[in-house]
Amino acid sequence: MNTDDFTIEYTPSSPRKTLRVTTTSLFARFDPKGPCYPLNDISASGISFTYKDISPAPCEVNEIRPLQILLANNKVLMQAKIKCLHVFPKFIGAVFVDLDRHTEAKLDKLVLEIQKQQIAKKNRKKQ
Repeated sequence: MNTDDFTIEYTPSSPRKTLRVTTTSLFARFDPKGPCYPLNDISASGISFTYKDISPAPCEVNEIRPLQILLANNKVLMQAKIKCLHVFPKFIGAVFVDLDRHTEAKLDKLVLEIQKQQIAKKNRKKQ
């Protein structure tokens, strides 16, 4: 964007510096009828989630897959593509890829809402 006063460079592929939040109420699912995996944490740039190590991992390193993020009641909050970076026994770490601006905004809002809830809970405990 250019104006007479300044220039703002926007590069959507630039690394997003984000805060990661821990969550216990969100889940990931690859297929609409497939199993749900509890999220360990989420940020606007990626997620980690657990899976049972007795089953094969739901994705492999460097694999790109579509993913749904759900509430505990199976309500789909959003869909995004992830690239699996780390596959360990019991958990997977991934980054979001090919996000459009709308999805980026939804992720930012989701992370901010979780942060606000965590801060409110912490403040209630102090009182």
